[in-house]
Amino acid sequence: MAQITKINYRALSVNTVLFLMTFYFIFHAFSGDRGVFAYMKLSAKLKEQTLTLTELTSQRYALQRKVDLLHPKNLDLDLLDEIARRDLGLISQTEKVMYLGE
Repeated sequence: MAQITKINYRALSVNTVLFLMTFYFIFHAFSGDRGVFAYMKLSAKLKEQTLTLTELTSQRYALQRKVDLLHPKNLDLDLLDEIARRDLGLISQTEKVMYLGE
């Protein structure tokens, strides 16, 4: 004969709730706003921004060197001549200008 077993609904409901809570916390540990996937995205963005910062810092130092060379106390005449020729189109009367067409 088949034996009839009594189901313990209280234990079943407690186990179900505990399983659902565990699943909820594990799911959000990986995909939440502060989860593993968000951390990986932020780490990649941090590396990208660090590279951008390094490039901008080097550009800033290059510009600062040019500004320092144009300061009246340490004026670099070659740089001043280059800027005057490039931006203002100044040339000497003895020089010839050749324009290369586009």
